[in-house]
Amino acid sequence: MQFTASPLTILALSLTALMLPACRAPDVGSNSAVQNSSVSATNQQGEPRWPSIKQALACLTQDGPIISQHRARTRETEAADNSPSGLTALRQQGFVMGEIDLARLKDGTHILFHDGVWDDSSTGRGTVAAVNWDEAQNYLLVNKRGNVTSDRPMSLNQLTDYAKGQLYLEIDFKSSSNESQIIDHFNAAGQGDHIILIAYTRSQALRLHKLSPQALIAAPVSKIGDIRAYEVAGLPSSSLLAWLGTKTYDEGLARALKERGVFSAYGMMSPKYAKEADYSPLSIIVTDYANEARDKAKLRQTGAARLEKCN
Repeated sequence: MQFTASPLTILALSLTALMLPACRAPDVGSNSAVQNSSVSATNQQGEPRWPSIKQALACLTQDGPIISQHRARTRETEAADNSPSGLTALRQQGFVMGEIDLARLKDGTHILFHDGVWDDSSTGRGTVAAVNWDEAQNYLLVNKRGNVTSDRPMSLNQLTDYAKGQLYLEIDFKSSSNESQIIDHFNAAGQGDHIILIAYTRSQALRLHKLSPQALIAAPVSKIGDIRAYEVAGLPSSSLLAWLGTKTYDEGLARALKERGVFSAYGMMSPKYAKEADYSPLSIIVTDYANEARDKAKLRQTGAARLEKCN
């Protein structure tokens, strides 16, 4: 069924549906932000289609890094980690990327959740992997201030419905998750080239690249020679996002990587403590405080506004 409505009306309806406390985790496939976007590219079904993550970074980072919201929310809002409300706020504020955590429940359902237990981040109790999807839908998410929100855990199916055409995602695999199942799901959803897969070791980086050659692989880099080591091992630099960590920002390394055409990312979790520096060589800044990080990096436009120029 089709109906005519203004973009603001569609956005308001979508946000209301996400916030209903009496309902289960919402079907966030309404894609209101897509209808508000002027990105003109479409896929074969005529749906809005953003460039691949590699194409987008090559274009966007000409004007400096883009901001990725850690756990798909900024602490400048009341949203809980990995929540529908966090994702909605992210898009409303013009950001185009979020880092999310995926864990697997007892029945095999993958959900957005960071911890191995429910206790600190939801009204649930006990081990996440010991619960089925139906039971998980009885829990409400808790934000970092300890306040219970109206959001319930979000499934991988709901995530891909929501993200399609309006978000790039960094995927952090929790210990209970199944990497190949998650990657297959994104590929089947037509989003395999719109994701970044996070690796903590070189062996994991190589494994993820074999599972998903079209994705970017975020892997640790501490010196420029690490790039050659990854290439020799089988991970080409064109598929690598060099992760520079969350400690002191290495501007020289970021600049050297950019000169070699290698994408890079840095974790500026608390911008007010970050040093004054030139962050423009970076491709991505991951942060808990998105607007503060944008100011620190002296970015004049949102990711969404800059992305419109990449088509």
